[in-house]
Amino acid sequence: MRFFISILTAAALLAPQARAQTQDDLFDDRVLHEVRLKINPKDWQSLKDHFRENTYYPAIFEWRGLVANDVGIRSRGQGSRSPVKPNLRVDFNHYDETGSFLGLTVLQLKANNQDPSLLKERLSMLMFLRMGLPASREVYTRLYVNGQYAGLYMIVEEINKEFLTRNFAENEGYLYEWNLPDEPYRFEYMGPDLGKYVPLPWEPKTHENSPQPAPLEAMVRNINQASDADFPRAAAEYLDLKLFATHVAIENYISEFDGILGELYGMNNFYFYRFKGKNLSQFIVWDKDRAFADGDRNIFQGINGNVLSRRALQIPEVRTAYLEACVPPTSKRWPGVRCWPGTPGAGWSRKRVGCTT
Repeated sequence: MRFFISILTAAALLAPQARAQTQDDLFDDRVLHEVRLKINPKDWQSLKDHFRENTYYPAIFEWRGLVANDVGIRSRGQGSRSPVKPNLRVDFNHYDETGSFLGLTVLQLKANNQDPSLLKERLSMLMFLRMGLPASREVYTRLYVNGQYAGLYMIVEEINKEFLTRNFAENEGYLYEWNLPDEPYRFEYMGPDLGKYVPLPWEPKTHENSPQPAPLEAMVRNINQASDADFPRAAAEYLDLKLFATHVAIENYISEFDGILGELYGMNNFYFYRFKGKNLSQFIVWDKDRAFADGDRNIFQGINGNVLSRRALQIPEVRTAYLEACVPPTSKRWPGVRCWPGTPGAGWSRKRVGCTT
């Protein structure tokens, strides 16, 4: 009997212990998740009927037995909105300002309506993360609404104060979401009127009542008007140009025509964060479900059309950073391959930058 009890005791000690779920569990990309929403059927039909509106509806959110009551959900997106498979914004604090879920106040449920493969967004964000740039955590989930399967979605981390804290160890700076202006914009100077910068196209997401647009105007003015000799110093006050070069290099590498170097609509699909007490800011990637559009895309596509990228890549070390992001500096597959201007490199893009052996 004692031997039997000892076996049971040992088994209990070795058995997995129940523990509280965390954000790491929610964004565990090794599993296919399951999210269930409960909502008044009339509200759900109204959301789909009025999918272009931002009307919130009360709902219950459930994941792995954890339940958040009285959350607000609404349709979201721009060209990707759908009355059949709506993109959803889930606000855990919409009706209760203290509400949260695993420490998160907002989540996106992305339908990927513009990407039948359901892969472009996920692969793009992984590329940014692997290159050391901040990007939203994303995982796949089955979505059920009132017990009915609504499709395969992605749980997407919102870019907000929680995101800023996790990535920058601060959140008291100024966060803006870029919104497309009426005409394509490529970082041209728009004049001294601060109203041309905020609230659009730079929409404040923090400090909404005091968005402080003056540094935005000064940044764009200096980047446009600084002499070639003074440009590196002038730009460095506002941007880490090597980080910027890496960002746009990744977008060109994944053949993104709707990003910072956007061809059709101008600059698009990014957030912009100005650090606390500084003029220094950083671009943050967003919405990449239209990437991988052209496998034969030139990696310099759109560079000269954008004021910031054109001037930045005239600086040798910034151009080197751009090329190294596109073309790895070492390669086992193509040893000895070199690319101008004297930058070692290899990879699929070697022909695009004039590589020779």
